[in-house]
Amino acid sequence: MNTTFVVNNEGIVEFPIVGKKKVDGYNEEELRQIRKKEFDNIYNNPFLYLKVENRRAIVFKGTEGMIIPLNRTPTNIFEVLAKSGGIDRHMKSYDIQLIRGNLKNPDVYKVDLSTLQGIQNSELLVQSNDIIYVQERRRPVFYAMSDVAPIITVPLSIISSITATILVFIAINE
Repeated sequence: MNTTFVVNNEGIVEFPIVGKKKVDGYNEEELRQIRKKEFDNIYNNPFLYLKVENRRAIVFKGTEGMIIPLNRTPTNIFEVLAKSGGIDRHMKSYDIQLIRGNLKNPDVYKVDLSTLQGIQNSELLVQSNDIIYVQERRRPVFYAMSDVAPIITVPLSIISSITATILVFIAINE
C-alpha cells in the first residue's frame, strides 16, 4: 500500500484502521517506530516506509513573507535566514522571533544575531512549519522624508525650471 496522508494544522493525521494520530513534534524515525508498534497490533510483521514530503518554514521580514524549504538534515536558523536573502540593515537582527507550535498558544523563542555572544547562544534548529519573524527597524525620519519628498520635489522642480528660463532670457538679451 503506497498512500500519502495529509497532516492537518493541529499536527494530526487520520490513518485507516488505527484512526487519528498526532504526528507533530516527532522526527521521521521516531514516527516510524511509533506507527510500526501500532500496526503490529493489527498486521503480522508490518513494514512501514515513512517520508515527510514538505518540510518548510515561513520567514516574515517586516511585511514581506516567504516560504523556505528545509533540508532533510537538521537546519539551523542561520541557514533559513540565509536562504531568505539574509538580514538587511532595515531589519532588527537583535530581535528575531521563532514561533513554533499551535498558533493559539505558541512557543516563542527570541534570537539575537547582532552580537557574537548572541550568535553563539542561538544555535537553534528550525522545525517544519516554524515561523521566523524579523522585525523591521522603526525609521521615522526616513518614512517622514519619503512622505514629504513628493510635496517638496514638485515645487522645487517648478522653481528650478522658472529660474533656468529666466537665466536663458537674461543670457539672450545681453
